[in-house]
Amino acid sequence: MPMTAHLTKFALSRMAGATAFGLTVFTVSTVPAQAYVGPGLGLGAVSTALGVVGAIVLGIIAFIWYPIKRLIRRIRARFAAPPATPSASLPVSRLRTDQVAPIADEIAS
Repeated sequence: MPMTAHLTKFALSRMAGATAFGLTVFTVSTVPAQAYVGPGLGLGAVSTALGVVGAIVLGIIAFIWYPIKRLIRRIRARFAAPPATPSASLPVSRLRTDQVAPIADEIAS
């Protein structure tokens, strides 16, 4: 085993031990905070938490809903009946002038 690998493992274990000791001392030596949480701050914290959770839930629902919506549209388009004539499906305002004359002749006759 190379010397550097041994030193690295030793250094990591020593650093982990020091971190664990520091966290233990910090946890044991804490004192309770002398703070007052009034109704306004409490309701604000609750509404903020609910807002974050709601945003995450709506994001997940939207992420799942979009492909389902596309699938539903694709299925509806597959089973939809094709229009009788291509120009009959367009509103008159979107028809070209060369398409309006034959339709007007059909209506007049």
